[in-house]
Amino acid sequence: MRVARAFRLPIIAAVTAIALSGCMHRNAPVAVVPQPTPDSIAYAKAAPVPVAYAAPAPLAAPYDAPYHLDAGDRLRVVVYGQEGLTNTYSISAGGTITMPLIGAVPARGRTPAGLAAEITAKLRNGFIR
Repeated sequence: MRVARAFRLPIIAAVTAIALSGCMHRNAPVAVVPQPTPDSIAYAKAAPVPVAYAAPAPLAAPYDAPYHLDAGDRLRVVVYGQEGLTNTYSISAGGTITMPLIGAVPARGRTPAGLAAEITAKLRNGFIR
């Protein structure tokens, strides 16, 4: 019984340390920007204090990569001066959108700009000037 009491405090301390060790993690070091004092604002004699910032590494995501359309995407097609053609169209499971006058236009795997160019070319081909 005395042996168990002798180890009670170290066991409690060890369990507490293990439990709290998961709470102390930070993603990145924190930098505090020093705030200007009223005197430094009024007299502008205080030299700026250099501050080093630490930030986590940016994710490697291609922000400038063009978006490619796929089935289920909804597109807002606006044809200037043609209210009957201006509408919201969904890309079907087959990968096409169906518009009045020009019918089905393949859209899957294309960029929005490429699809707009093809719709424009089809509408100019005998339908709209």
